[in-house]
Amino acid sequence: FTALQLGARFFLVTQLALAYVILSEELPPEVRGRANGWLGGFASVGAAVPYALLSSFEDLGIGWRGLFGLGAIPLLLWPLYARTIREPAVFVARQRERPAPPLRQEVREWLRLVAPGVRLRFAGVAAFWWTVNFWSGTALAFFTLYAFQERGWDAGQLTWLPLGMIPAGITGYAISGFVMDRFGRRVAASAFLIASTAATWIAFGSTATAGIMAGYFAMVGLGGLWTIAATWTAELFSTDLRATASALTNNVIGRTGIVVGPVVAGTLAESLGSIQLAITWLAAVNLICVPIVWWTLPETRGIALDKIDAEG
Repeated sequence: FTALQLGARFFLVTQLALAYVILSEELPPEVRGRANGWLGGFASVGAAVPYALLSSFEDLGIGWRGLFGLGAIPLLLWPLYARTIREPAVFVARQRERPAPPLRQEVREWLRLVAPGVRLRFAGVAAFWWTVNFWSGTALAFFTLYAFQERGWDAGQLTWLPLGMIPAGITGYAISGFVMDRFGRRVAASAFLIASTAATWIAFGSTATAGIMAGYFAMVGLGGLWTIAATWTAELFSTDLRATASALTNNVIGRTGIVVGPVVAGTLAESLGSIQLAITWLAAVNLICVPIVWWTLPETRGIALDKIDAEG
């Protein structure tokens, strides 16, 4: 089971990262943020469906295994994908100008990401991804445990969460795309980092059920940080490095945040005797990231990806 879970998540995060790269390369710069926002919004809907169906599956005697059957349904769409999804034009053009190196030289290509003129933005994007993953691995991952242990919720109250997760997810991700295209990547990242800290404080600091749910739904919507990070990453690197940069900054370096986060949160909660206090303190990490993105990452709103290839 563990091996299959590892494999499933390995390919899941890979295909989602590639979806952002392909969409970023296919669409014009003036709508790139909004398009990626809708991609993230529908992804959040898919993530909420299992929560909504688990109780019904249990009542029908299907149980949690039914969710794995449900997760296999997209395989039916594979022929459609194979026929309609093409290589982006900017990638094809770049391959003509600069063919991909042999596999044995690929690691040397990675070193270009830490070359002068590139290393600062590589470090900045990695820090941004790490922060987003760390926040997700603490505030979002610990919410259910907090609700059960320190607020005395029962399973019945949790069944209401998916009903709010779907509209909150779509709305939050769509707003992230709009803000990116209207005000820029820096403003969007800063606003969402600050707002996610505030939403976490509300969700874990409120005593009223309505306040807790409002904070939680806000956190779900502010998951639009993932879309902002994915869009910005695609715009900061040339086509021959774009997917590699996304893989290393998010799926390698950034994902350590989602591993370290629960360990730190659990240790701190045990030390303080409170999940609420631990998560409230750790949410401040998002605020620390705000000056980092302003210092290390240039604004890329409206940039054409072929211009990046031409000018570096």
